[in-house]
Amino acid sequence: MDKQEEPNVFRTDRKRFPGKDGLSGWVPLAQSSIVLHTLSKHNFISIDIYSCGKFSQKKVVEFVKKYFDPEKMEIQFLERGKHYY
Repeated sequence: MDKQEEPNVFRTDRKRFPGKDGLSGWVPLAQSSIVLHTLSKHNFISIDIYSCGKFSQKKVVEFVKKYFDPEKMEIQFLERGKHYY
């Protein structure tokens, strides 16, 4: 995956959105994007990787386990854009 620009990171205001505060981020890729959202109060992170190119699902899972050290993971992989090529 090839990063087009630096990541954009946004902080959700705790007062304006009670219980929804956390960070959100977006990394634009030549092949599409990576988006993540966190909910600080719930120690929760959601990571979405969309790519028109092939990538190793195993490497993504290993990276998330190593970097975030989650207690639990819910993993879903969807094949989209099957007719792209």
